[in-house]
Amino acid sequence: MPLYYFHLYDGCDWVPDTEGIELADDAAVEAAALWQARDVMAGDIREGRIDLNLRIVIDDASGARAHTLSFADALTIAPVSDGHGNGRSGRRRVSPANDPTD
Repeated sequence: MPLYYFHLYDGCDWVPDTEGIELADDAAVEAAALWQARDVMAGDIREGRIDLNLRIVIDDASGARAHTLSFADALTIAPVSDGHGNGRSGRRRVSPANDPTD
């Protein structure tokens, strides 16, 4: 299987992947990039921050660019609700009697 290197880039600095991972095809590369970006973001969120300017840059064993995934493209951000259930599509509105924030 081909070897791919998943580097982290913030626009200025690189965190190079020196080990790489073997993946079967382009779909597996894209899925691994998405998983890795979300995994990094999950750790950052636990620390109270998130940087959507980061990206995962994937090179194959020859150094050719195989894929790039921006952290901003790795998730969907729901709009902030206005307090009346508006703005959070697909979410159930809590009735005032059952509001967990009261």
